Amino acid sequence: MNQSEYKYYVYTLNGLLLNRYDYSEEVEFYGHPIAVSDNGQNYIFKKRIELCKDKEEMMTVSVIHLTAFGLFRLKKIDVFEQITIHLSEMAIKDPKMSTNKEARRQERFKKLQ
Repeated sequence: MNQSEYKYYVYTLNGLLLNRYDYSEEVEFYGHPIAVSDNGQNYIFKKRIELCKDKEEMMTVSVIHLTAFGLFRLKKIDVFEQITIHLSEMAIKDPKMSTNKEARRQERFKKLQ
């Protein structure tokens, strides 16, 4: 896999070129590859999307599987959404993690009494 030209080549066991694949469209859609698995078949692509100049960026991570016939997306993860879900689940399990300041103040006041 050539990450600077966004191409990869598939060869037979005898060394003959079987397939030449250009994945520049996938790079535009999913972002750039940032990590690879030990066997070289699974990649993590990361893309940052700027929503507004005032707001934070949104980041998506895609797990891509490489085959002799092309790249196939296995999973797409919206990082900001997953963090929000995790924090809300933590707030439900542990009221101390709640973002509601008034609720936390009332809890501390009850403990003091």
